[in-house]
Amino acid sequence: MLGSGGAGTDPRALFDTLFVSPIVTDTHAQAIVFFCHGSSDPAWRAPFDLLVERYRKRHPGRRIHLAFLERMAPALPDVIDELATELRDDIRIVPLFLAPGGHTERDLPAILREAHDRWPELRFTVEPTLAERDRFHDAVLEWVDDGSAATTIGGDEYLHQR
Repeated sequence: MLGSGGAGTDPRALFDTLFVSPIVTDTHAQAIVFFCHGSSDPAWRAPFDLLVERYRKRHPGRRIHLAFLERMAPALPDVIDELATELRDDIRIVPLFLAPGGHTERDLPAILREAHDRWPELRFTVEPTLAERDRFHDAVLEWVDDGSAATTIGGDEYLHQR
């Protein structure tokens, strides 16, 4: 298990449970790219920026990036091109999508094929989506069972806040 607190005490710990390991000095050449959808709301990216920041602290020396499919920068093809020009040829893509769908089954492979056409020496490793991981299911169940981070709001009050 990781650091202090578990997935049930802090919803942000859900990310740690899935992706963040204890601090390791890592000089491995493999770059990590966390890949998300993107949004027109600039604040939407904050939890992903936090995830990348936490992962970087635990893996000093490793190239860690956040990339988006659309609506935000940097786009995944731009990050891949940057890594390729830095002579990084081993890239691990971590899709931060809840479940497999069009973006991970169609869009992501197309982006990687196009990148491979530009940079034939690149090797990609693609992780499964969140819901394809047993650890994700365990973390969500622990988080729901704990319930300490839940906000209780009456029906009308909740609807008027949205």
